[in-house]
Amino acid sequence: MVYLKHNMIPNSYIYDPSAAAAKAVQLARKGKSMPMEDGPVGDLLRDALVEGLADWVKAKTGYVYLASNPGTTNLYKIGQTRSSLEQRMRSLNGAGVLVPWQAVMAWQVYDAPGLEARIHAACADLRIKGELFQAPWRELVSRIERALQEDRQHLTDVLSPYDLSGSLFSVNPVEQLLH
Repeated sequence: MVYLKHNMIPNSYIYDPSAAAAKAVQLARKGKSMPMEDGPVGDLLRDALVEGLADWVKAKTGYVYLASNPGTTNLYKIGQTRSSLEQRMRSLNGAGVLVPWQAVMAWQVYDAPGLEARIHAACADLRIKGELFQAPWRELVSRIERALQEDRQHLTDVLSPYDLSGSLFSVNPVEQLLH
C-alpha cells in the first residue's frame, strides 16, 4: 500500500497519517472507501486514518465566502481563507480598489481550499473570470450550500467510522453579513 512504508524488520510498519487522510478524502469524494487489510496492517492504517483525519481537518479548516462589490450588480467573488474573514477582506481591498469588496455570506468549513474548488465547479456556468461569478445572490448561495452539503455527505458516508469526535466534517454558516 502507498500509505504504509515497510521497514526491513518483518511485521514492522510505519504509517503516515497525513497521506492516509489525504487519500481517504480523495477516495471518499469519489464515493469509494480506503481498502483495508485485516490484521495488524489494517489496524495500523485505521489508526493512521483516525489520527490523520483530525490533523487534516485542523490544517484545512477555514472559511469559504461570497463577497460583493457595491459598485457592481450581481457580480460576486467566491473565495476561501484559512485566516480571518476580516483579514481576507482587507487584503482584497488593497491599493487601487476604489469600491471595497464586502463579505456578504460565509461558511466555516473543514476544507476551505477543497470546498472552494468544488463550489467553483458547481458555479462554473456562472463564472465570468477566475473567482468572479455573475448571478443573483440567492442563486449563488443555493449552489454553494448544495455543494457544501453534497461534499459533507460523501465524506461522512465513507469516513464516519474514523471520525471519533463525530464532528470533523461540520459546516457552520457565519451570520448573513448583508442582504
